[in-house]
Parts: sequence; structure tokens; C-alpha cells
Amino acid sequence: MIFTLLQATVFTENISRQGYLMNDLLPRIIDRVMELISAPKNNPDMIWMVVPLVVTLLLMTFYFGRYETEELGWNTAVGNSLVLFFISIDLLRQIYNGEVGGILNPAILNFEVNALKTAISLAVGFLGIMLLLVNFLHAIPKKLSFFMSSSLPINLTAYVAMTIIYTDVKFDRTTLIAALVLFFLFLGAIQMIKLVERIFLRWSTGGEVVILPKTRAKKAAKKESEEKAESKEPETNEEETA
Repeated sequence: MIFTLLQATVFTENISRQGYLMNDLLPRIIDRVMELISAPKNNPDMIWMVVPLVVTLLLMTFYFGRYETEELGWNTAVGNSLVLFFISIDLLRQIYNGEVGGILNPAILNFEVNALKTAISLAVGFLGIMLLLVNFLHAIPKKLSFFMSSSLPINLTAYVAMTIIYTDVKFDRTTLIAALVLFFLFLGAIQMIKLVERIFLRWSTGGEVVILPKTRAKKAAKKESEEKAESKEPETNEEETA
């Protein structure tokens, strides 16, 4: 009897949990994703900062789609870290130039009135400075540092922070999940753009640029090492004979 009651309780909890995910959490996440995407439309002032972020993201996508064997580089990682610092300054400027009743009212008091937005802006700047130091000192493994300092994580972090400061998007769990969803959506789109670019390059160059240049580079390096090893063998034999 007790076991049956436990089973029924677990079953009811599972149903209620599924109902919460499908009827409450998921619709809120989708709505928040749409809010993040449409933020520049609702607040045109964002466009001045969003356009450079989008342009740099697209340029880096096409560049590394063409030159897949190249790495980001510590110097580029340092430069990318500064993006968050400069975005933080712009966010603080936006808070300072606050509007009250539709009238521009610049004042230091706006930082106190918008304490949460001020904290988010300062956190973005602090994150940029920390990444700058980490990259400048080579303090963490290269792959991890290059990933955190690549265009997508940096620009998306800056964009989400901008939507919170410039618009009425709330900073809560739903926004964080929506930002994570956007990250994977953009990551998939970037990989698709790179694949299409490599297919086009292969077609336009008559096969000189293959779809997987990393594989070609590895084969070329292996062939070169084998040729060096073969060239050393006759020299060793001549020395033994002498």
C-alpha cells in the first residue's frame, strides 16, 4: 500500500514538473529570447553599439572559416577582452544619461536609482579586466582562454548586458537561460556559415581549398616528417659504412 502511494506521488510530481516545463518555463524562455533579439528594434539607440559587435562577429566567422588551421592568438584575445571594458563604459554612460518622464536627466544619482543596472555594468567591466589580465599573463590554458575571449562569448555577453541596461529586460534566471539558448543558436549558425564557405571555396578554387583544411594540414605535416626521416636514413648508413 505504501509503495503504491509512493509510486503515485512520484508519478504526480513528474507530471506536474513536465507541465511546469512545457506550460510555464519554456514559453517564458522563448518570449525572453525574442525580447533579446528584438531589443535594438525597440530601442534604436542600441544600434550604434550593436552594429560593430555584429560586424566583427561576422568578419571573424568568415576569417576562421577560410583559415581554419589558425588560432585566435594571445594578442587578439587581449584585444577582445577590451570590448567588454568599453561596453561597460557605454552602459555606465547610458545609466548616467537617464531619462525621467521622457526628458534626459544626466545625474550621478541615476547610478543609485538604477543600482542593479549599475552593478551589471560594473560587472561587465570587471569581467573584461579579468580576461585582459588572464590573457596578458597567459594565466590559464590556451584553449580555454581563446574560447572565452573569442568573438561569440564576448559579443553575446556585451549584447545581453546592453539589452538589460537599454531596455526593460529583466535580469533573472529566464534571461540567463535565454542567453544560453542564443549562444548555442549562434554557435550552430556560425558553424553552418563556415561549412558553406568552405564548400564554396572548394568549388571556386577547383578543389584547392578542401572542406576540412585541418585534415589536409595534418597529412601535409605527417608527409613532411616522413620525408625528413627518410632523408636522414642514408646519412646514417653512410656514417656506419665509413
